[in-house]
Amino acid sequence: MVKYTFNFFDAVGRGGETVRLMFHASGVEFHDNRMSRDQFMEIKHDSKRFPLGQMPTLEADDLVVCQSNAICRFVARELSLYGANSQEQAIIDQVCETLNDVGNELIRIFFLGLDEEARKAKVDEFYGSDKFKTAMGFIVKLLEKNGTNGSGFFVGDKLSLADISVCSMQMMMKANLDDYPEIKAICERVENVEGIKKYLDSRKN
Repeated sequence: MVKYTFNFFDAVGRGGETVRLMFHASGVEFHDNRMSRDQFMEIKHDSKRFPLGQMPTLEADDLVVCQSNAICRFVARELSLYGANSQEQAIIDQVCETLNDVGNELIRIFFLGLDEEARKAKVDEFYGSDKFKTAMGFIVKLLEKNGTNGSGFFVGDKLSLADISVCSMQMMMKANLDDYPEIKAICERVENVEGIKKYLDSRKN
């Protein structure tokens, strides 16, 4: 059995929570190594565990994987959450890359140096923008293409990296999804997966 250790900050970060949710959904044991910034600064020069001097990293026995997207896809393959064929994987990748675009825009806003009120106004402005609407509309269409009218999963009839990524991104961005009931519903389906529900019920805010 592979021994997994996931190194990341004690936070719901982009990519980080996706990895945790995949492990919990699959019931596969892993060491969720959560660190404060000060703790990480003390060990970040360990080039074996942190080749780029940054987190997250995933240790799988002697293999160390860097970069959030690479880690997510590696874990999805390991846990059979990356589709059954190349066509399904293409759908999953499109969902994940679209969410990355949304996440990049939010991160840009958070690094503008605005006060809380101005930052919230800027985030709300983005949520009302054509860019956000196009991204969410595209994700809904990919969900509906699976033949379940948006009531199932993105690929096949089982959970995948795409479903979990949508849920974890919503945990981070806390957007109003009233205009996107299909996305709101899939987040609820993911959150009610047995292993994920147990984790979320015990997770601190």
